Amino acid sequence: MSMQEFSDNLSTLSYVSRRRAPLWLFDPKKKTLLGRTATSWALCLLFYLVYYTCLVAFFMGMMMVFLHTQVPTEEPTRTGMQSILQLKPGLGFRPMVDVRKSLIKFAKSDPQQYLLYTENINAYLEIYESVNSKPSGQFANCENGTKTPDDVEKVCRFPLSKLDPCNRENKFGYPDGKPCIIVKLNKVRSIYSDKQVAPNSYM
Repeated sequence: MSMQEFSDNLSTLSYVSRRRAPLWLFDPKKKTLLGRTATSWALCLLFYLVYYTCLVAFFMGMMMVFLHTQVPTEEPTRTGMQSILQLKPGLGFRPMVDVRKSLIKFAKSDPQQYLLYTENINAYLEIYESVNSKPSGQFANCENGTKTPDDVEKVCRFPLSKLDPCNRENKFGYPDGKPCIIVKLNKVRSIYSDKQVAPNSYM
């Protein structure tokens, strides 16, 4: 090997050692990144930006058309016998700490055992406290068992004092071994009771 060939090989090795990235990743001569120039990358990103923007706008437009034409806002699509519940609304109860179990079991001498039950009832009654805090003009007057005005948009105010002695002060009767259980009727549209509600009663 001549001195000239040795010098050329040494220069090549020196150039390769100084190169930080392979040519397919970045080519300093052509100024390309992954085979694309800066202009090519900008045009590519612009294309996909416009493409996905139009795709999202089309999807949102179709959803708005579907919701406005197929899904009623005033009432469910299926009511009465066409609904899943038909005319047999189910009853729920509180406390329910586990949807897979309906048994309420605790020792009244151990507050930790019935703590979950009392907290569950508290969380449920907080909804009524929040509703009752609204101005009186948003409720109907339901004294003496008569609703005034008879407006479907207004409901009777449910006073939690009617639940005595089932209240927070008594811990809903759990320390005395007389637990309070709230029975709730699931909300079903277009169903009416066959019997008239007795005066001074609350549902």
